[in-house]
Amino acid sequence: MHDVTLTRRGALRAGGVALVGAGVLAACSSDSDPIAVTGTTGPDQTTTTLPLAGEDDLVFLRTAVSLELSAVDFYDQVLDGERAPGADLREVATLFKAHHQQHADLLDRVIGEEGGEAVEEPNEVYSAELVDAPLEAATTDEAVLEAARALELVAADAYVSGAGTLTKATLRQKAMEVGGSDARHITYLDILLEAPELVPEAFAVAEPFQEDALLPPGEQTDPAEAEDGGDAEGETTETTAADDAGGSTTTSAAGGETTTTTAES
Repeated sequence: MHDVTLTRRGALRAGGVALVGAGVLAACSSDSDPIAVTGTTGPDQTTTTLPLAGEDDLVFLRTAVSLELSAVDFYDQVLDGERAPGADLREVATLFKAHHQQHADLLDRVIGEEGGEAVEEPNEVYSAELVDAPLEAATTDEAVLEAARALELVAADAYVSGAGTLTKATLRQKAMEVGGSDARHITYLDILLEAPELVPEAFAVAEPFQEDALLPPGEQTDPAEAEDGGDAEGETTETTAADDAGGSTTTSAAGGETTTTTAES
């Protein structure tokens, strides 16, 4: 039994980085000794010690399966717990539980094809911090959904962080397929939680764009002056002056255009 010391905040911050921690990988690590490989650098021969081929791949895959099984356990507890979930939560828990079980089954098959041993138990560290503790504290469906989001975030981050370390393209593909599904879980949970700024706009403009905004600061028009002077587009300025013959001349400026009208007395 390993000492579980990972805090929930630490788990969220670490994400996939925690996959290489000793406590998480203890059940998945290999006791095999490295082998010596002889290579040539220049005219002299040197001996370099390298890890067994595929060892790190299997460590990652086995840990990923244990994390998927932790997620299965999470949704199992939601569905079979003492507090009955609402309709939305029950639907999500049923669907996501099935997804995570399929992920675990897929990765276990891949591990078998790579000569590794299948994983049958959830990840002890993640189960303690992201399954048991938050579900025990949750008293509403919203709290359970937030806990589910935290778990899905750790799972998705794990694949993003770890997939690049896999040595085979086929393994990287499988990892990102599973990680992509977990990421979509997060999006759906955000919708249910009505998370703000779910899909922010591509561009945000704080103020209306000025035509001379790209000019040096000294040459730009002060918006306040433009408003007072009536030179802004859409505004009209009208000036009337008397002439020597007793008539009047009216000059109107609107939208950059000037119109002069002369009236005879």
